Amino acid sequence: MPGWGNANTWSSYAKQNPGFVVQSGPVVGSIATSVKGQYGHVAWVVGVGNGTVTVKEMNCCGTCAYGMITRTHQTSYFNSGFVVRKPTGPVCGDGKCEGGENCASCGQDCGACCGNGACDHGENCGSCAKDCVCLPKGALDIAAPSAARGWAQDDNNAGGTVNVHIKVDGKEVGVAAANAAHASQNGHGFSFATAKATCDGTAHSVSAFADDLEGKGSTDLGARPLRCYDDEDALGPWTHRRTMASGLETTCPEVVSDAGDAGDAGDAGVLPLAGLRQRHDAGDIYAIGGVFESCLEPATHGFDSVALEVERAMADVPFAHEIVLDGASFESFKSDGFKGDAAATTWAVSHAASRLCVRATASQEAVVKKVGAFDVGAVRFRYGNWFFGYEPVGHGLAVDISDGDAPRLVGDSKSRGAMRLWRGLAEPFD
Repeated sequence: MPGWGNANTWSSYAKQNPGFVVQSGPVVGSIATSVKGQYGHVAWVVGVGNGTVTVKEMNCCGTCAYGMITRTHQTSYFNSGFVVRKPTGPVCGDGKCEGGENCASCGQDCGACCGNGACDHGENCGSCAKDCVCLPKGALDIAAPSAARGWAQDDNNAGGTVNVHIKVDGKEVGVAAANAAHASQNGHGFSFATAKATCDGTAHSVSAFADDLEGKGSTDLGARPLRCYDDEDALGPWTHRRTMASGLETTCPEVVSDAGDAGDAGDAGVLPLAGLRQRHDAGDIYAIGGVFESCLEPATHGFDSVALEVERAMADVPFAHEIVLDGASFESFKSDGFKGDAAATTWAVSHAASRLCVRATASQEAVVKKVGAFDVGAVRFRYGNWFFGYEPVGHGLAVDISDGDAPRLVGDSKSRGAMRLWRGLAEPFD
């Protein structure tokens, strides 16, 4: 560098020259300078390490090694800086936002991009909600018989309440505020009561849409199917009543033309008389919910006691089952009353009544994928010394046992199927 003198003056001359800059750290292609010794030292930087600098140098009198050599020094060896040519364009860090610099390429001089009113330089609604449109996020978790439930939140206003529009089969039925408790998004949950008219036994689609708090649009939170029943019908001797029930159905045997000798009503050969089954076929994702009740009145008067053989295969399914006599709950089926996933238990209830019901209640509304069932395998009644029961199906049949009269089966012209009536005798008969 002509006119710059000895090596120990190069750094000071470079600082006075508008074409150069002296910086504290080395870069490849810079001139390393030192003011040590009588004349100082300069070298050409060819590599930069962790606290080291590799240079090409010559006239290293300390080792009397003449000619051009390559050697690595501690960076601190060059104590008067590293000379580089001054860039012809803008310099990031000089405090001026100029010459094509912007918030993305030089935030030091131009400031941060977020807040400039434009969604640019890789910003999104997560990194800069001020500039980028952030539509609400959320989900419709479930469409159950009682309510459609889910959550919604606007990231632009985390504390605000989002309005959620509920539609059934594409038609809006109401608006819910997303400001309730939620299992995973507390304070942003919503619930909209399902109209009883929706429980008509047909398949419906329930969908939800969340409004942006700044009026920039809405988010589709998804759709869920709903098939709900609120009715009463009769199958065999049983009367079934469904109250806002979904995902529950009855199981009743087909009429057998030749049942053969099935034995007493409590024998294993008798087909199931009634059941409460979780309705989840392949692809069926309807939520379970509500109450399902199967009832029968086996006699023209009351009975003294009843024995039921119950089979359960509903592990982890949120159902509560109970025996109901004359409208009052008499016995609940607890999960620990059964051994394993599928087990049969005989319940003997010594209680006078005239109407027997088996009731299933969804203890929590949820989409349950596992199929399960709760079946009454056999049922036997006792009145005095007489026992009676259906075998295996009976339509419109009942037992009439009156004191002083011979016991008989009664029915009407539409009656079919069979009942069995028997008693034990103290002495054998010929």
